[in-house]
Amino acid sequence: MNASVYPLMSPMPNYDGMYPYYRIQPQGEPDVYEVFELHKTGDGRIDYYALSPRAKVRFMVHTLAGQKVLETTGQGVDISGLNRGIYVIGALVDESERITLKVVKN
Repeated sequence: MNASVYPLMSPMPNYDGMYPYYRIQPQGEPDVYEVFELHKTGDGRIDYYALSPRAKVRFMVHTLAGQKVLETTGQGVDISGLNRGIYVIGALVDESERITLKVVKN
């Protein structure tokens, strides 16, 4: 079981800019993380949806000490083969947007 640390989401934010445009979050199978994109509706509600398959994403997983333990491209990164510990998952979206997520792998 993993514990992922990322901003909580509300369907009705108090003000614009409260949530990042992109975020990494768990999806589907345990230990698989993907990049999601912020979408707003006309009534101000927000949600995150998976990126288009056309988006280019490069994932890098590091230990807290900064050692790179995994690098991959594609729609998601699977950390099931890593030992227990705390990791930082970084993603580069379309070679321009950098995002990170801290994961506690139990």
